[in-house]
Amino acid sequence: MSRLGGVVALALVLAQLPASPATAASVYAARRVVGNLDHVAAFAFAPDGRIFYGERGTGKVRVYDPATKTKALFFAIPKVVDDTNSELGLLGLALHPDFPATASLYAYTVRALGGPYRIQLMRIDDTDGDGEGDAKRVIWEPSPDPASGGYHVGGRILFGPDGKLYVVVGERGDPALAQDLDSDRGKILRLSLSPDGATVEATSVYAYGVRNSFGLAFDPLKDKLWDTRNGPACNDELNRVTVADMPTNLAWGSNQTCSSPPEPPKNTNRDGPKPRNLPEAWWTPTIAPTGIAFCNSCDLNADAEGAIFFGAFNDGKIRRVTLNAKRTAVEGIQVVYSHSRQVLSVEAHPSTGRIYFTDGVAIYRLAMP
Repeated sequence: MSRLGGVVALALVLAQLPASPATAASVYAARRVVGNLDHVAAFAFAPDGRIFYGERGTGKVRVYDPATKTKALFFAIPKVVDDTNSELGLLGLALHPDFPATASLYAYTVRALGGPYRIQLMRIDDTDGDGEGDAKRVIWEPSPDPASGGYHVGGRILFGPDGKLYVVVGERGDPALAQDLDSDRGKILRLSLSPDGATVEATSVYAYGVRNSFGLAFDPLKDKLWDTRNGPACNDELNRVTVADMPTNLAWGSNQTCSSPPEPPKNTNRDGPKPRNLPEAWWTPTIAPTGIAFCNSCDLNADAEGAIFFGAFNDGKIRRVTLNAKRTAVEGIQVVYSHSRQVLSVEAHPSTGRIYFTDGVAIYRLAMP
């Protein structure tokens, strides 16, 4: 199955390999920014260029300062599930939009607190301004989770242009929950925070019918949300989530199948009320798409401008997606960089626009060869 924990043996082998340069077929190269990382699945940029990154198994959030080339511990989240052969642990990070004036970091975690594992969204505050987190609180949990399995938990979080916090929660292996609007499973949720960002005042379903996703990004030219979605044994997807009908039905559910008829991608997107939002692109065999970012003056070539970049776990490739003039559909897809390991989070620097990615043991910047 196309999921982060579904190729454990391969992941263990790949994680031990040294970094290698781009292949001859690659359009771009990767410049290592910081290495010797411990199973990093998520990172975020501060306005001053510092990189906050989370160790998935230890729960430690560290900060790398490119100016001084030093690392420092920001905060250690206790009782994070330490199982890097699963999809659990510290999975998502986002800084408050007004950081550092509001010196808060948000973390999507799966924690072992007794009983079934608990998904918790945490806020970590630097209350005294010394560059270290010194207070934590759980500000949101999804509806009660009866599952303890190690997959389909989602984990990507980001602030949208509307100032709201967007959160992906996987369906935890139960496709029917993705169509159940009374459940938080299988959803992209939009959380409205209090003015100080300390509490969640309202939660709404932005999209449902989600199997599992590791990639969310807003198109900076249109403020529209796109995501990558992991399919079963077929139909990994790239979706334009923001459409006319809200919440958007991405149509995953209990009737999904990799058999035909119906023809792909309708065979895995056939549940719930119409209109059913079909993917803009899909892949069989599966590639396990992960992080996604848009190029907005990203210091690459002209072909990159306005394009989507996303990574993949199964083949370690970064693909560039060209959109039509209205930015509503895919015009072309090209593999532009082949990495020696799995590609996880992909982020655009908020100031420079440059594209960065992590493979778990290092963070890289895409660059011209």
